[in-house]
Amino acid sequence: MKSRPCSPVRKITSLAIASLMGLAASTLAGEPVLSSEKAATTPVQAPGSDKFINFSSTSLWYLYGFNWDQPFASSHERDLITLEHFQDNAWGDLFFFTDFTNLTTEGRGHPETGFDLYGEVNPRLSLGKLTGKSYRFGPVKDIYFYSGMLEFGTSDSLANINRTFGTHLDKTQLRQLHGMALELDLPGFAYSSINFFWRDDFDISGSTWQITYVWGIPFRLAGCDFMFRGFADYNGAEGELAESFHTSPQLMMDLGAKVFGKKSKLWIGTEVDIWVNEYGVRGQHDVVPQAVLEFEF
Repeated sequence: MKSRPCSPVRKITSLAIASLMGLAASTLAGEPVLSSEKAATTPVQAPGSDKFINFSSTSLWYLYGFNWDQPFASSHERDLITLEHFQDNAWGDLFFFTDFTNLTTEGRGHPETGFDLYGEVNPRLSLGKLTGKSYRFGPVKDIYFYSGMLEFGTSDSLANINRTFGTHLDKTQLRQLHGMALELDLPGFAYSSINFFWRDDFDISGSTWQITYVWGIPFRLAGCDFMFRGFADYNGAEGELAESFHTSPQLMMDLGAKVFGKKSKLWIGTEVDIWVNEYGVRGQHDVVPQAVLEFEF
C-alpha cells in the first residue's frame, strides 16, 4: 500500500461527524423523520435558522438475488442487509449506508468465501445554502461545490477473485472520492443529482475519475404509489483494474399506507443489479434480479 496524505479523509470524517451530531440533537428534540423521497419536495430551511437538520430518513433493507456469478459470491444466491441514512441539513446533505452481505447464504456454494461488509459516507456542501443565494440555471437548481465520499469495507469474496483471475485486490477496501455535484430539477423527478469525482483507491497505484448519477421518479398506478429509483456509477481504469459501470435500478411499491396507515414506511419491489467489468475485472459482467424489502424508521 502506498502512503497517502490523510487530510482529505479527515475532512470527510469531520463533516460526517458534524452532521451526525446534528442528527443526534434533532432526534433528542423530537424532530420528525421524513423519507429521502420527500427530500426534493420539502422546503429547504432558510440560511441562519437555528435548525441544523431540515429532515432525515433512516431505513433497513433486505435484498435477495439468485443469479450471481461465482466466484464473485459464495453461491449463485446471495442476500444483503443494508442500513441506510439520508439527511438534508443547513450545509447541504449527508448520505451513508452499510451493506452486510451473505448473512444467511454464506457457505452454500464452493469454495467458501464468507461474509462481506461494504459502506459509503457521502457529505455534500451546497453553494446555495451556505451563501443564501439561488444558483438556478437551466435544469440545475443548486450547485454542490464539494461532494466527497469515503468507501470502506472488507470482502472475503475478493480472495477467491484473486485466485481465479490472478488479480491482487486487497480484501480491505478503502477509497476516497472528492469532487462536486449538480442538483437537477427535472419534470416528474422527486430528486435527480449528478456527481463528478476524482477517485483514489488506497491499495491501487494511480487514481482515476468517477461519475455518479442518482434519481427517483414517483408515480401512481391502479391506486398505488410507486417509485422508480436508483444510481449509476461509471469510473475509469486505475492500476490493474479496468473501467467499470455499475447500476441498480429499482421499482418499488409503497405499502406503508396500507400496512401502517402512513406512507413511505414500508416498500416492496425489485432491483436489477447490473455490473460491467465487476470489481474492475475486464470481461466479468453480472446481471442479477433481486427482491427488495425496505422499512423506514
